[in-house]
Amino acid sequence: MLDLNGVRKLSSYFLLLVTILALFVTISGAFIKVELTARIFQLLFFPVTLYLLLTSFNHFFGHEPAIDRREGLRRIVVYYCFVISSTLVIVSFLSSRTLPQYISAAIFSPLAIYFLFLVLPHGTYAIEIANVAKGSAGGRNLKDLLPTQRLDVDRRDFLKLIGTAGVLAFVFSLFSKKGVPFFGATTAIGTASLLDSTGQKINPAEKSPTDNFFITEIDDSAPTAYFGFINNHGQWYIMKEGANSDFRYSRGDSDFNGHWLRRDSLNYGYFNDVF
Repeated sequence: MLDLNGVRKLSSYFLLLVTILALFVTISGAFIKVELTARIFQLLFFPVTLYLLLTSFNHFFGHEPAIDRREGLRRIVVYYCFVISSTLVIVSFLSSRTLPQYISAAIFSPLAIYFLFLVLPHGTYAIEIANVAKGSAGGRNLKDLLPTQRLDVDRRDFLKLIGTAGVLAFVFSLFSKKGVPFFGATTAIGTASLLDSTGQKINPAEKSPTDNFFITEIDDSAPTAYFGFINNHGQWYIMKEGANSDFRYSRGDSDFNGHWLRRDSLNYGYFNDVF
């Protein structure tokens, strides 16, 4: 078993680890393009990083405990850090789909574990029982000396915190299709991309210059075929198919019928030149 010095060293290493993890989340998140939900969560997570930095500084230079439960207003900050860090880890596990994603979530889980140690219910039985053993009970019953009321309050607070973290995780997963990853894991949350045959991204919302044009005339009686298209505004284009299956285009804004009659004499060009 570890002695007291061993436990202290282990606590110091653990505090250093979670501080580095928190710094990584904050710094990487500042340079990664993410959606609004993840950006809001980054801001909510910043106090966690600040708390761990101050705790590490006070521990290594001020000799304060590495795992300090805090009291008063500072304990409220501990509760806040527990809820935010737990939400981050829970959502990351829920949003994981591949083995590397699960490993990433597991790597950052010490953040939640550290604050879990700080908010777990605890009692002070040892001091009271020691007083009874020394005969200082003053005729009171041992049951009266045990701090059961305080322990019950701690347990209720702890259960409320667990519930709050779960609710926040659920809410954030609703706002983001893939949850809230560790900010540096993805550049676009819940975004799908279409690729053409060459691997280039296609914008599905991009409008084609020939949208809303409908076939009106066809002349395929000769080796050279002509196809006439027109839209509801009277704009038109004629596609010419050559004998070698090459296609050229001509377009205009009005008088489709007149241009169709003299389609053989129109000027035709490549699609990118005409449109």
